[in-house]
Amino acid sequence: MIGCSDADGKNGVINTLNITAVSIPSRIAVTTGGEIILSGKGFAQGDEIQLTAQGDAGKVYTALVDKVAAETVTFSLPEGVSTVLIFCAWFGETALCR
Repeated sequence: MIGCSDADGKNGVINTLNITAVSIPSRIAVTTGGEIILSGKGFAQGDEIQLTAQGDAGKVYTALVDKVAAETVTFSLPEGVSTVLIFCAWFGETALCR
């Protein structure tokens, strides 16, 4: 996985989802079905995390947020995922985390 930040407006991406303080390590090693825990605020259980294959924007995987704490969010890595970019989706809006 490729890391991300919550910097709004970079490269034309604006976060209108009220999700803040997102922090993803530059590399995450996890097997399919394994848990991924990220720092971030504003997530809710059941929110979608979209994982887009790096190098093939046509391959999009969706993971549902399993657990939310005050400053973390947890989801499981879906089947078939390799190297991806992470998007946060809420009511049809998405924001790229990079």
